[in-house]
Amino acid sequence: MAAFITAIVSGGSMYPLLHNGDQLLVVKDDTYAVGDVVMCRAAEGFVRTHRIVRIKKNNIWTKGDNVPHCDEVIQVEQIVGKVRLVIKAKTNQLIDLSRLKNQWRVVLYARFELWLIRLSNFFSKRETKHDVKQRLQSIYYKYVVNEFNYEK
Repeated sequence: MAAFITAIVSGGSMYPLLHNGDQLLVVKDDTYAVGDVVMCRAAEGFVRTHRIVRIKKNNIWTKGDNVPHCDEVIQVEQIVGKVRLVIKAKTNQLIDLSRLKNQWRVVLYARFELWLIRLSNFFSKRETKHDVKQRLQSIYYKYVVNEFNYEK
């Protein structure tokens, strides 16, 4: 029987996948891979939920999808578990992350589109933060909800 915990998201570092108030089911696992969303104990004494971006021997680098830099290196022992299910706070939509085989590709697409948005904002200065947030939400639905046949 797998050990699991539940948690509620606080913060925007994993936007657009995770929002404030989303509920998570985190399951302890024996193996972790690049692209997995994991909950880990940080050196600062708090717990964070970020995506694994690099693994080398026992060293693991994590990063929030909405953050430009990696976190400090952690060890496998610091990982609490892998995020398996997300219940969206606003819609009660259930997302099974274990079914998202191409999560990493989704993040790359979203980051590329975000870069294009920022580039266009640099030249146009017309979009507000709210416009950018709405566009990121549509990117999320385009790549996660539509591509993986989840209901909105």
